[in-house]
Amino acid sequence: MLLGNKSAMGATRDRIVESSSGGELPESGSGISTPPCILVVEDEILIRTAISSFLRDSNGYRVLEAANGEEAQKIIACGEEVHLLLTDVDLGRGMTGLMLAAWVRENAPTIKIVVASGVVRMAPEITSISDGFFAKPYSFEGLANYVRGLLPLEAAV
Repeated sequence: MLLGNKSAMGATRDRIVESSSGGELPESGSGISTPPCILVVEDEILIRTAISSFLRDSNGYRVLEAANGEEAQKIIACGEEVHLLLTDVDLGRGMTGLMLAAWVRENAPTIKIVVASGVVRMAPEITSISDGFFAKPYSFEGLANYVRGLLPLEAAV
């Protein structure tokens, strides 16, 4: 397993964190290339932070974080440029990752969706609304390789 089981992780804080390096982003149309943006949605803060740090620090992506589906919806609805959604299925109370994926497909169809779950029997249902499925536990490197296939770093402007 990545970092342990959910019960060992403790409570999460409801917050949205932008974990991109370098402060402010250049304005659209400035001619400066910015890395593609991944929105990581995971209710377990230690897992969310570890995945986000790996995608940002080791792979060069811009990463936004949300602790639940509702936070993720707010990020997308406010016009934040997101290229890929990486969501767990079980997000604690409220919206599930599958509900979020369906909402994203309907409201922001250009965003690629990768879903992770420890329940492999859900894979057929997940693959019908996503661009990829990762069974937990998974390696960070395996995830990063898959994300690079969907979202090459050269793709963003």
